[in-house]
Amino acid sequence: MAVDKRIDQLAAVIPVLADLLAVYDVSSPGTKKITIAQLVSLLNASSGITTIYVTATDSDVVADARMVGREVKLVLRGGVGSGEIITSGSPIGDELLFNSGAGTLQGAYNFADGEKLTIQLQ
Repeated sequence: MAVDKRIDQLAAVIPVLADLLAVYDVSSPGTKKITIAQLVSLLNASSGITTIYVTATDSDVVADARMVGREVKLVLRGGVGSGEIITSGSPIGDELLFNSGAGTLQGAYNFADGEKLTIQLQ
């Protein structure tokens, strides 16, 4: 038989931050909550990340004024992740040399004419 309690007899419950997130992982609906890190990555606007799309020409350099003074976080070449992004030296293999002052990405080999690049900047 249930016992009725007055409000002053109830035990205090401190919520856990994970219990306050009402967003669930879309890969498996209703089974698990996403983490704070996943939520932050989904909310790119709060972290100042901008995604730009660039079409390359048959050259080893891609230039875009939107990259000037920014930091490159990620480059996808045709939807596939590029190599390491370096800021000095000469690119070797899959590396890309980023020049923030000029807004350029230079590869060790030429980009294909019409190759689609997805670039995330901060």
